[in-house]
Amino acid sequence: MTTNETNKQARRSLRQAVQVLVIMIFVFLLSAVFLGKGAITFGLLALTLAVGWYVVIAKRELTEPVDRHRRREIRDFSGLDIKTSVSGLGSLFLDEDSELWIGHPLVDHPEVEVCLFAEWQGDEVQQLAPELRQAASLIVSSYDEFESKVSSFLQDEVDARPEIVRHAAEAAGLTISRLSFLWRERPDDLVVHLAGGTGGRYWMCEWSKGQPVAGSLGFDT
Repeated sequence: MTTNETNKQARRSLRQAVQVLVIMIFVFLLSAVFLGKGAITFGLLALTLAVGWYVVIAKRELTEPVDRHRRREIRDFSGLDIKTSVSGLGSLFLDEDSELWIGHPLVDHPEVEVCLFAEWQGDEVQQLAPELRQAASLIVSSYDEFESKVSSFLQDEVDARPEIVRHAAEAAGLTISRLSFLWRERPDDLVVHLAGGTGGRYWMCEWSKGQPVAGSLGFDT
């Protein structure tokens, strides 16, 4: 059951409960008018039961966690709760907050995260895009070559951009911390996150079609 279906069911149950409650109140008022005090006692008892039933229904429908339904949907899709195994990338887990599949497939560089865009339809996660999987697997399989290209690019950026020169020593010590494949329509484009910044600087650069994007090296603070 999807979250939308759950919400519809909750609203339907609440409407039914309200309808029953209104009917009970109406019956109680009629009884009080036409049947006297004895009917009032009976009506109060019936009204108390109706209100209690309404409270139980409302509490159950409104407090049931939506996240439980989402996790159930993911388990139904992957069979492994929020984890999946991908050829060339190993085990990936779904980070729902960032909406990314995340893994650490590099045995010699376990600190490096590989992140791939998680596509959703409503509250259901979809199958990992084969284009992203192939692009990520290609870099993982030739990571040493890719790492060498990144190091050369960092030096080129320092030499070509005056605003980076003052951080030359810092840039020389940057290492890859994350590879983010975020665009299904552009699987060969990615963001390379770099660790080793100081002074609160978080470095990154962009890659496109197997090559670094000139002028893309920068940092957030």
